[in-house]
Amino acid sequence: MAVCFFRPMLAMLWIERGLGIPPTPFEILVRELLSPQEQAETTVLVTHKRSGKESDHDFVPPPILAAFLDRQLDREAEESIDIPAAKAMPDMDGVFRLLLREAFA
Repeated sequence: MAVCFFRPMLAMLWIERGLGIPPTPFEILVRELLSPQEQAETTVLVTHKRSGKESDHDFVPPPILAAFLDRQLDREAEESIDIPAAKAMPDMDGVFRLLLREAFA
């Protein structure tokens, strides 16, 4: 089980569920996508990450998170995942263009 895939996996789920661009704060991804038990176990992972211990070869992630990642990786291998088009992008393009016009007017 690869712990290094945890954030990207949550970001992929965020996009897959049509929630738009994934937020940068990890806590938002965790709060919105994981069960209460998985959220609680995430604190163990974050603690190890902050201490630099998650790269230790003997680090064993909490079983509930290992199971979550294994399920997601198995699901990806078994099915073709249809990621919805980003709905907000045309709106964001318009805002960006408006800001550019105003800045250079």
